[in-house]
Amino acid sequence: MAFESRDPIKDIWGPRTPYLHEWPHREDKFIEEEPDKWVQSACVLCSNGCGLDIGVKQSRVVGVRGRVTDRVNKGRLGPKGLKGWASINHPDRLTHPLVRKNGQLVQTSWDEAMSLIVEKAQDIRRRMTGHAIAFYTSGQLFLEEYYALAVIGKAGLNTLNMHVSSSRKAFF
Repeated sequence: MAFESRDPIKDIWGPRTPYLHEWPHREDKFIEEEPDKWVQSACVLCSNGCGLDIGVKQSRVVGVRGRVTDRVNKGRLGPKGLKGWASINHPDRLTHPLVRKNGQLVQTSWDEAMSLIVEKAQDIRRRMTGHAIAFYTSGQLFLEEYYALAVIGKAGLNTLNMHVSSSRKAFF
């Protein structure tokens, strides 16, 4: 049997079935501990921007729930929004800068780490060009963070080699 597929040029979205009713509300949630308070936020782990509430207890994230009153997601959360926050509390999460010295990663201050980045970037630009530097970043930042990266990359380092990806695949 031959494999059949739609023509993605003629039919971009594929077949659709209309849903003639209002999308029902549902509160998706994943909670490790009962929070002291809920803080309104938005999920940035994909492009939907779902409204969610973050459960906080003693300054720690302990859960999330979809915001039922949100007009985008009506309380529903995708798999990243529902479970992605758990890495915040993971014991392997980096909480301070590390610098490689004699082949070993050593904890250092933010000032020392940033000074080293500036020194290395200046050295690369001096020996080559700004285009020898590339930015590869997550697709999970806020607009203001993308703007700051663009200013640093294009105006500060003079590189056009910038890639944003919400997947794990590099495309450059």
